[in-house]
Amino acid sequence: MKTVAIDSPHPTGSPARSVLTIRRLRKAYGERVILRDLDLELKAAERVALMGPSGSGKTTLLNVVGGIDGADTGEVVFEGRELTGLSDDARADLRRRAIGTVFQFFHLLPTLTVWENVELPLLLIHQPAKERRERVRSLLEETGVNHRAEALPEALSGGEMQRVAIARALAPQPRLLLADEPTGNLDSKTGERILDLMEAVCERHRTALLMVTHNAASTRICHRTLHMRDGQFTEELPREAVGLVEES
Repeated sequence: MKTVAIDSPHPTGSPARSVLTIRRLRKAYGERVILRDLDLELKAAERVALMGPSGSGKTTLLNVVGGIDGADTGEVVFEGRELTGLSDDARADLRRRAIGTVFQFFHLLPTLTVWENVELPLLLIHQPAKERRERVRSLLEETGVNHRAEALPEALSGGEMQRVAIARALAPQPRLLLADEPTGNLDSKTGERILDLMEAVCERHRTALLMVTHNAASTRICHRTLHMRDGQFTEELPREAVGLVEES
């Protein structure tokens, strides 16, 4: 299977800086090879979907890009910084400040309120109290959960929990948002609203998005879709190729 090298223009056609560049990335667990010599480039404000069967390497790729897991060989360059050469502490600090993650099962802390869950990433990077309050208030309004600020996660619907998770991921103003099946635990109507929200906030903040999904309909918010199998990119489809209309 062919590895696809990607070097697409910015969605609007104007020049854009590279947020993420992967070169010859390889990852194995024992003798099982998970990622096979992958090449990928992601521009600022670009949204890319990853599709493929279970075990194809999608989530592992997100973990390596997010600095949670290391690569065996190859390069992961985030805004000019080589992640694979950083210490664990340096990768963790970069992840807190510049890379947001949205999970399928929300991963909100059950003993913290909505406000406190969104505020937590800002506490970890020692943002001043006044700036924290302004940022959290703005994000809760933007994601439509400001009226639930004092609620605990157990009192929220699935859609509300994912909105809070998106707000939390965006709190430190990341340049890259990683999403692993963000609508996989939601009903179809709620999932559509979450996709619309993710598209809107990424557009507004010019945040790049790399999203894993099993649902082809979810790729409508992305500029292109990469298919993976056995740790390789096997196909790249622009939005028009799956019957969707490009933004004007």
